[in-house]
Amino acid sequence: MTESIDKSKRKQFGNRFLKTDDDVFKHNAWDNVEWDEAQETEALSQVGVHMKSKMPSEKAADLENNADEYWNKFYSIHQEKFFKNRCWLFTEFPEITSLKNEKSSSILEVGCGVGNSVFPILSHCVDNNVHVYCCDFSSNAIKILKENSEYNEEHCTAFVCDITNDEWNPPFALESLDVILLVFVLSAIQPEKCDIIYIELKKYSTILIII
Repeated sequence: MTESIDKSKRKQFGNRFLKTDDDVFKHNAWDNVEWDEAQETEALSQVGVHMKSKMPSEKAADLENNADEYWNKFYSIHQEKFFKNRCWLFTEFPEITSLKNEKSSSILEVGCGVGNSVFPILSHCVDNNVHVYCCDFSSNAIKILKENSEYNEEHCTAFVCDITNDEWNPPFALESLDVILLVFVLSAIQPEKCDIIYIELKKYSTILIII
């Protein structure tokens, strides 16, 4: 009985290694794959091709200036059904797992969307003195997150915030956070603003996890 249960369990994330090229198409992703020089050259070549057909400046400006409206429309359509919960975070980042061992700790996720990182973290740290702060500049995303049955203000504080602004007033003090998490956030922000964001976030925590 125990053996059948073990076989039905999902394998731990982060342990899928490609040992022979013959198996490459057995899964859609492998862990800790190192690229060879030929693959890096091909990737750079493809980047060069895409760089030759840039988005018109007017369209780029519209997406930048009205990003919150576009994301609000996105979440109005897809609600909480578009992204899957990121249960792999605990394998990739033991810093998050270690929070539950502290007497009191807090984490901030920037660009939390509808909570695909937040709720796995809350579930993982249940019954522990861990508080999760989370923000997104889509008011619709925060509304959907707060309507989730797993949202509990005792352990989670969600708020609307645009971290590209020169000033923002979060509901926590300087140097009060243990970890700040950004998942697929900086890639959606103008590069020249990233240094400013980094400097601002470092005022609140010494550990930044950026994906």
